[in-house]
Amino acid sequence: MSTLRSVLVVVASSIAIVCVASIASQAADDGDDLEKTKMALKKVTAELESTKKMLADLAENAKRALAIRTQEVDDMLKTSRMERNEFLAHQKKTLSILSESLKSPEPLVRLWGAQALAKLGSSAKDHSPDVAKLLMDSDNNVAKAAADALRKIDVEAAKKAGIK
Repeated sequence: MSTLRSVLVVVASSIAIVCVASIASQAADDGDDLEKTKMALKKVTAELESTKKMLADLAENAKRALAIRTQEVDDMLKTSRMERNEFLAHQKKTLSILSESLKSPEPLVRLWGAQALAKLGSSAKDHSPDVAKLLMDSDNNVAKAAADALRKIDVEAAKKAGIK
C-alpha cells in the first residue's frame, strides 16, 4: 500500500506544480492584476481539492481491491494446502497397500506391486527394504521387477544390493 501512496503523492505534487505554474503564467499575462490572480488561485485550489478527493477515492478503491485480492489468494492457498494434505494421505495409504502386495503368496501380485512402486519413484523410498527382499524371490520375473523398482526408488539401496 505504501507504493500506491507514493505514486499518489507524486501525482498530486505534479498537479500542484502545474497549477502553480499556470497561476504564475496567468498573473504575468494579466499584468499582475491581483484580483485576477486571486480568482485564478481560488479556481486552482478548487481543482486541487477535487483532485485530492479523486485521489483519495482511488486510494480507497485500490485498498478494497487489494483486500479482496489478498483474501482470494489466501483462500486459494488454504484450498491448495487441504488438497495437498488429502493427496499425501491418499499417497501414504496407496504406498502401504502396495507394500503389502509385495508379501502376497501370488507372484503376479508381487510383480505388479514392485512395478507400481517403481512408477512412484523416490516417493516410495520408505518401502525400499520391502522391495529389496524381493531381489531373492523364487519367481525370476518378480526378482527382475524388484531390481528395476529398487533402481527407481532408491539408487543408494540399489547400489548396496549390487544392482546397476
